Amino acid sequence: MAYVDPQKGVIARVKVGRAPYGVAVSQDGHAYVATAAGVAVVDIRSRLRTALIPYQSSLSGMQWGEYRQGGMGIAVSPDGKTVAVGINRGNRAGQLEIISTQSQTVTASVPIGIRPFQVIFSNEGHEIYSIDHDSYTVTAYNLNDRSLRVFDVAPLGYGGFAKPHYAAINAKGLLLLPLQGRTLLQLNPKTGKQTQIPLSAQTHQHGVVLSNDASTLFVVGTGPAGEVSGAAVLSRINLTDGQETHIPLHAEHEQIVLSDDGKIAYLTGGNSFTEGWNGISVINLTRNKVRTIQVDKQPLGIAIWNKYGL
Repeated sequence: MAYVDPQKGVIARVKVGRAPYGVAVSQDGHAYVATAAGVAVVDIRSRLRTALIPYQSSLSGMQWGEYRQGGMGIAVSPDGKTVAVGINRGNRAGQLEIISTQSQTVTASVPIGIRPFQVIFSNEGHEIYSIDHDSYTVTAYNLNDRSLRVFDVAPLGYGGFAKPHYAAINAKGLLLLPLQGRTLLQLNPKTGKQTQIPLSAQTHQHGVVLSNDASTLFVVGTGPAGEVSGAAVLSRINLTDGQETHIPLHAEHEQIVLSDDGKIAYLTGGNSFTEGWNGISVINLTRNKVRTIQVDKQPLGIAIWNKYGL
């Protein structure tokens, strides 16, 4: 895991384990990294890996990239007591593993869909949503009653590249899932109701993030794939009126976070499908200016802690 100062570049590194994918940060200063073998716990201040929590799921192989088995999407609950990680088990159904941050043990393991790119806690923290890429589903797991619900999310049909990757959750608890720069699916996980907003980018889409006031959704477009031929862009979608603008990108990216003031976007260059490139794009959203920071080994997951990106 690299510590990246946006002005100075990489200032430190911590070995976390083989083939890390996602990272989540708690308010008490810990980073949780989904690796191929387990969840690495890093004390951010001391820059030390303090634990590696093994998965309960049976896994095979130790490959690299988005097809490797092991942890993918990862999130920390709002109260910091729980970590949820989605486990890719190849072509088999994945597992959602629930970890207590106090005991640093897996307390539950439940079935989800295939290749969970992302997991998200509900705003209240009592429910977890897994974005299941290869099964075109979102799985909801309730921590209180341990119930599971599965929603099909295939508004563009099954097959090809129109699969869900990442989502954002708004103040109403709706999951926002962009697909192929053609449609923005809004899923209400309480009722299962789905609505759509048409998109114009016509580009394969990965990472998403909401602005601080939740009025704007930023979506990473990686370029042509399947039936879409649009270029790599960062889409800015006004959720009030549906207006959409695009900032051209020089290459593929994977995930995105915003600075605390919402004026800067950080995009990781380690695209999970192609491996990508060695860096992070830094975009001034006021002037639409793009610069890059050199970060070796195809950075993939990203989180903000204090004034530094991780």
